[in-house]
Amino acid sequence: GLLGQVIAEQGGPELLALVERCRLRSIAFRESGDEAAGNLLAAELDTLDIDRAESLASAFSLYFQLVNLAEERDSVRRLRRGQVVLETPAEGTPAAAIEWLLDRGWTGQRVVGLLGRLRITPVLTAHPTEARRRTMLTALRRCYRLLEQLDDPRLGATDGAEIRRRLREEISILWRSSAIRRLAPSPMEEVRTALTFFDETLFRAVPKVYRAFDRALDRGAGEGGPGDPEAVSAGDSAVTGTRPPRVPAFLRWGSWIGGDRDGNPNVTAELTRQVPRVHADHVLRGYEAVVTRLVATIAVHVPRAAVQLALEARLARDAEELPETMRDMARRYPDEPYRRRLGAVAERLRRTRSYLTEEGGPISGRYHAPEQLLAEIDEIQRCLVADRLPRVAYGEVQDLRWQVETFGFHLASLEL
Repeated sequence: GLLGQVIAEQGGPELLALVERCRLRSIAFRESGDEAAGNLLAAELDTLDIDRAESLASAFSLYFQLVNLAEERDSVRRLRRGQVVLETPAEGTPAAAIEWLLDRGWTGQRVVGLLGRLRITPVLTAHPTEARRRTMLTALRRCYRLLEQLDDPRLGATDGAEIRRRLREEISILWRSSAIRRLAPSPMEEVRTALTFFDETLFRAVPKVYRAFDRALDRGAGEGGPGDPEAVSAGDSAVTGTRPPRVPAFLRWGSWIGGDRDGNPNVTAELTRQVPRVHADHVLRGYEAVVTRLVATIAVHVPRAAVQLALEARLARDAEELPETMRDMARRYPDEPYRRRLGAVAERLRRTRSYLTEEGGPISGRYHAPEQLLAEIDEIQRCLVADRLPRVAYGEVQDLRWQVETFGFHLASLEL
């Protein structure tokens, strides 16, 4: 309906009427074999000039892309509705898989051992049939987010009208934008298009996958359940996030883009050398964003006399290696050592990114390998647990750890 309004505004009511005639005749011909409808459709298409035919094709192309968004959103809506209604986990979820094993006599320990041996390596590929521009993909993503907002049951009439107005605006831009590339994408453009999905989805989705498995393992360990007083008061056992996770980082990503030697003369040695720098730039920016958010959220007050020795020693080393950064941190957060510690981590990540992408800038104080970052995260987690904050240690801090274990500083192995 929103697309129809935009078509009428941009192409006139005659174009909208043409689109509707073609749509209804196509449906009649396909669903009931109405030959008269098919003949009328063919006859009308034969009369169209090039400009009108292009407008009609554009209308249906955009129509199907928007319908795909709506269909994806409806699939998510149905899954979530099923999780609310069903007493058993929805089919295809980690919880359902683990419950299937437990019901067949597997012990929780055996399931944990199985997950410890699990390795899954999705590989990103560039496909020659993907002709859509990155601009189009990003615009469709904005439309999807607006659709998500329309699902909010608390949405008032004014807010709903504003979201639909914004959808009309996005659809107007999509209508007037060139949907496909005028030139074949270069290999580096293919790399950046794939990384759009990493930035928008994959980076944030990975720890959610691990968390879903970890939550499902609570049952196998005999934790939580209807008799758990916490489950009664809070709606679920909430055990995951209070203990060290039982799920290792079992995903390892790969990519062919920029490394495939299938005869494309543009995939050169120099290009293949550039791709890991671009990967490193994206994944380290992702870590910086996470750590910066943790600096803002873990505002835990600790009197100076109570700061743990391990944390104090690390802060002293930070002050020596990153004097300007740590002076600023000390001024802003004098009694919040975790914020100062995470501020140092963020600065080290910035310097690591500068080094790996060859941007220049200070490189002293950088990380030489992801294992160094993981060791610091582990130390922060131990200190938080000692400060009686296990929920913080094994919440978002653990999500960051899972991300680093999955993506390292390289994001994906480049396959040649």
